[in-house]
Amino acid sequence: MEITMHADALCTDGLFGKVSCVIIDPKKRTISDIVIKENHSPHTKRVIPVWHVKTTLPTSIEFDFDREKLQSFDLFVEPRYVEIPRVMPNYILDESVGTPMTFVENIPVVVKEEHVPAGEVGIHRGAQVQSTNGVVGRVDEFLFDGDDEHITHLVMREGHLWGQKDISIPVSAIDRMQGDTVYLNLDKKGVESLPVAPIPQ
Repeated sequence: MEITMHADALCTDGLFGKVSCVIIDPKKRTISDIVIKENHSPHTKRVIPVWHVKTTLPTSIEFDFDREKLQSFDLFVEPRYVEIPRVMPNYILDESVGTPMTFVENIPVVVKEEHVPAGEVGIHRGAQVQSTNGVVGRVDEFLFDGDDEHITHLVMREGHLWGQKDISIPVSAIDRMQGDTVYLNLDKKGVESLPVAPIPQ
């Protein structure tokens, strides 16, 4: 099965969004969840467990639930208020020392946090693919075994060194996934030697 980044997301009663991110357990090399960005405003992102995937195509992915069920899935991004201390000048002189006084003011700031389980990573569309000697492309697609969710290949497409071609990278060539970057155990020449195929039109 394949998960193409930014593919259409379909439930049993129609289109509802696009693939925004894939949550991966980097140690087990398995996909645990798919993040979908809803089409309608405010474009909420929801976390869908991968076992809800019914079928996949290069440009779409179909889930086994309807729009009503969609609202029950966890939000991927939630706002959190934090207070940031900021030093503010006070131009009233302190007569005892003859210098301006300052005070600290706490400024409330909204921080948006992504809910990625501990020990897992969220790989977004366009995440960098890094060889042992430099960037070689960006993530476009993951291929995985539908029975056990194990990743078999990573597919690079747009923006890599070899033009408009797919490059299929076996999971054995992935050294680690950290932050929003996939690190390979191959150098650029090694990546160049991997099978390539034209992008379907």
